[in-house]
Amino acid sequence: MALLRTCRSLVFEKLDNVMTLDSDDLLKAFADIVDGHFSLSHSGIKSCDVSTLNMMWNPCTKVGVLNDYDTARTDGEEHARSKNPRLERTSTGTNPFLALDLLAIANTDSFPHGRVVPNYTHGCDSLKWVFLYLCSVVPGSAVLKWLTTDPQRSLEIRHLYLVDPSLFGFKIGARHEKLAQNALAVLGTLCKVYLVQLARSHALEMEEDPGEHVEAATDVELFDALKSIIRPL
Repeated sequence: MALLRTCRSLVFEKLDNVMTLDSDDLLKAFADIVDGHFSLSHSGIKSCDVSTLNMMWNPCTKVGVLNDYDTARTDGEEHARSKNPRLERTSTGTNPFLALDLLAIANTDSFPHGRVVPNYTHGCDSLKWVFLYLCSVVPGSAVLKWLTTDPQRSLEIRHLYLVDPSLFGFKIGARHEKLAQNALAVLGTLCKVYLVQLARSHALEMEEDPGEHVEAATDVELFDALKSIIRPL
């Protein structure tokens, strides 16, 4: 049976993209979006497309807004999809800002792009990648290399970026120099977790002892950690 689509028009206040903001307003907008993203996730709604184009700012209320829910998923929808493969999604988000483990899964034959259940950790990682991009992007910046529609290429570029950021000349853009410490802290959290995952995967492949298993951070712990490193310094 063919799936039916319904066309709807949404009307809401005009929003500005956060890329137009100064550092103080950017930090405020980003904190608001982190709050909203967490609330949505724990209400059973996953945005699934955290990207620079969807990070908005209401110039009247001075509030950050996570926009565009074309690819959003609900917990109930995921349950229905698990029972009916015909409901499978074909999109997981915007490649340059996707969590790397989603890209790794997307590049395997057994788990085609879109066939993975997103969780809060994935969205939190996307928020971190967006924040780094916003703080760093200038003409000729190394982060412009992230802008590819090829999942494999995106994975390769950002994998190397985390393994050794110095190779890519990581540098905060002049416009957001006052956010340098925040951005470096965000980069540090991404690097730490990713390098631990790489080391564990390598040990398992070599049939070596991967060491003591470390429990993944809870959603609340991830939220609190991200909020703490994007506060004004």
